[in-house]
Amino acid sequence: MKKPAPHAAEIMNDDPVVLTEDQKLRHAAEQMWKQHTPASVLVDAERRPVGILSQQGLIRALLDVVNHGMPVGSPRQYLDPGMPTVEEDAGLVHMAELFARHELVRAMAVVRDEKLVGLILRADVVHAVMKHLSGAEHREQRLLYLTALRGRGETPDF
Repeated sequence: MKKPAPHAAEIMNDDPVVLTEDQKLRHAAEQMWKQHTPASVLVDAERRPVGILSQQGLIRALLDVVNHGMPVGSPRQYLDPGMPTVEEDAGLVHMAELFARHELVRAMAVVRDEKLVGLILRADVVHAVMKHLSGAEHREQRLLYLTALRGRGETPDF
């Protein structure tokens, strides 16, 4: 019997680095380094995700200070462009499609009732896909099956 593909809740980091508007970028950078993660989530007062602060955003902040002598502003100004969110029950194919459509997005927030419950990195989805596919006895047949389903507009059970 084939094992169903994992959902967001099964592959997310349920203890991501969380940043609030009143915290300094230095705090996020230190926590990201400590937890070995390339992204953190900026949340509002109700813990709703506002955006993703990635290493790229931290580099932009550093360059503002070094090249332009600018003081580091609000974390909001260094967020990655765009941030899809997914519910805990989002399927693997749906998450992969979001990452494919939003090429600059490195991570996405996982929410329950619009509040942050976790973070999924692009690498988490790639790893989950590879792990799921490696369990297939007949990998080529499964890929042909998935392609046929996508052609008919159905959502496959990856």
